[in-house]
Amino acid sequence: QLPAVFAALYNNFSATPDGGQNWNDDTTNATAVTTVAAAPPDGVHSGITVFGRTDGKIYRTTDYCASDLTLVLTATDAIVDIAWDPLNATTVWALTAICNLYVSLDYGATWYLIVNWRTSMSVSTIIGKKVAVEADGAVWVYGGTGVTNNGRPFIGRFVNGTPFGFAFIFGGELQTDLGSGATALAIVDAANKHDGGGLTIILENYTAYNSGVRPIYHCANPFVPTGWQRATGLDAGVTLAGRYVVPDDVPGTFHAAFADRDIWHSVDGVAWTVSANVMPVVTTDVIPNRCIWLREDAEGLRTVGTYLIAAQNTGATVGIYKSYDGLQTVDLFRPATGFATWPASAQAKDLAVGPAQQAGGSAKI
Repeated sequence: QLPAVFAALYNNFSATPDGGQNWNDDTTNATAVTTVAAAPPDGVHSGITVFGRTDGKIYRTTDYCASDLTLVLTATDAIVDIAWDPLNATTVWALTAICNLYVSLDYGATWYLIVNWRTSMSVSTIIGKKVAVEADGAVWVYGGTGVTNNGRPFIGRFVNGTPFGFAFIFGGELQTDLGSGATALAIVDAANKHDGGGLTIILENYTAYNSGVRPIYHCANPFVPTGWQRATGLDAGVTLAGRYVVPDDVPGTFHAAFADRDIWHSVDGVAWTVSANVMPVVTTDVIPNRCIWLREDAEGLRTVGTYLIAAQNTGATVGIYKSYDGLQTVDLFRPATGFATWPASAQAKDLAVGPAQQAGGSAKI
């Protein structure tokens, strides 16, 4: 059975309960919607998803966006990322731009602030970019220290009620390259399956592909900071902001992209090769905003090397792309010929996958 797909389309809360055949597009309260997370399968519920806006609001659906969504949180600043706990379907986490971490323990219905990373780390300028619930059971937060200490990458870890940060704990080639740092340096995405393949980070801003602070770094274990290695194999075409890094079915294999049409690949997180111009041209270059890996198993469907990409061109159109070959090639997922058209002025910002709608509708809470 095809999984449900949820999309943050900036001016739409969107969902397909049946793998792309039909879409529900809700525009009510859909202003600056940039992130989304869906509840994983628990054998009971389906269609439960939360969307984040840049004004700090989170909205929730329990029916695949078939009806207007419910406001469940108003934070003090922009929601930059949301992550559902894959091991506990009741729990979902949200991160804001000033690195406040919120949690819901009831499928996204109610929320509370659990960590203020600026206060916890005594760094008043920390920037939040990504939150992930990883296979070690901990909640990981990624971003940067802002102007503090000339700008450094920031990694936070929250487990068993205790926050721990790596704001200044770096070593190896990353420490060498940081030097005096660069203002507002930030990790925009990270990938770590905890399968022995290590952690790979991609930076939103950097010095150059071959000098100073590099775009991509890898370490076998972030608790052993001397192991940080800079990416090799990148070329002079790498000049734009990092957008995503995602893992693969094979331990240690990663894929990454910047704000252009190329997609990069690595079998160890250090040495990289490029597949040039994978993303298409639709009047102008189509560039990615976010990529998700459907993992080895998505709602009973074996999905080796399968990914979805939220992308847009200069005109803020186009849509969602799919890849079944480890991001060597891509094709349109929406809008696709014979299926739902692309909503007017929509911008594909983020994606999530959840259980498909079952016969008779979804259970709600």
